[in-house]
Amino acid sequence: MGWSMFTRPSIDTVRKAEPTVEFLLSCMSIMAMALVVGSQFVTGDWQVPILSVSWSNFQIGTRIVIWLSFVGSTVTYAILGGHPIRYIWLHLAELVVCVCWVPLSQLGKLDDFAALLSLTKVVPLDALQFTGTAAHAWKIVRFTAQRFSSHPVIVTGVATTVLVTSCSALLVYVEPQTFPTFQDACWYAITTITKTNLNDSAPHTMHGRWVGMIIMLGGWSIFAVFFGLVTEAVRAAALKSNQDKVKDLQKIVDEQESRLKMLLEK
Repeated sequence: MGWSMFTRPSIDTVRKAEPTVEFLLSCMSIMAMALVVGSQFVTGDWQVPILSVSWSNFQIGTRIVIWLSFVGSTVTYAILGGHPIRYIWLHLAELVVCVCWVPLSQLGKLDDFAALLSLTKVVPLDALQFTGTAAHAWKIVRFTAQRFSSHPVIVTGVATTVLVTSCSALLVYVEPQTFPTFQDACWYAITTITKTNLNDSAPHTMHGRWVGMIIMLGGWSIFAVFFGLVTEAVRAAALKSNQDKVKDLQKIVDEQESRLKMLLEK
């Protein structure tokens, strides 16, 4: 009882800060996807302006900050929320990032520590990293959908960008003989999603075909969501217009009733 009474103010403060924390974690997921895409264009020895550090060191340091932020947030709210299983279920993407997106470097001790925290002994490291990146992508799409639910172009645009960039980076890794550069993979992903049938190449390996299927299914889902959001936006606009007309008619009726009452009183 004494411990609960002592920590109650801090628990309430942490819970009130949860929306802000969610916003910051979403921004970090955007930064994580930027690192994934940036690694396709930047070499490891490139010097980051102003910071004067190599891209490889900058990427490792940023990944560590992002990962520690997700771990700290997940552990804190799982403990203070009172229902850790329920919190983890509702924030499954954050848990996946904590387990699968563990940062690695050339430092042996850090790699050994990361192996203990993740599932690298059971699942290949590349599969874990892709799963963690997919969790970041899902968090970005969910964050965008929550904040811009009435803007279908923004929601579907972000979802398409996330799908194209993540799958293109994966294609370059699993099938470099067909997609030697990130731009080639992006071209294939975009033409597949838009159904323009301009593909000069298609994946030939089983892993590449699995990624191609993800792009196809994701493209269909995005178009379905887009048309659904547009329909809902049109329906809401029509409903608002009808409500405005009803209010105008009601106002006219009220005015006529008041005039009729005045005439009857005379």
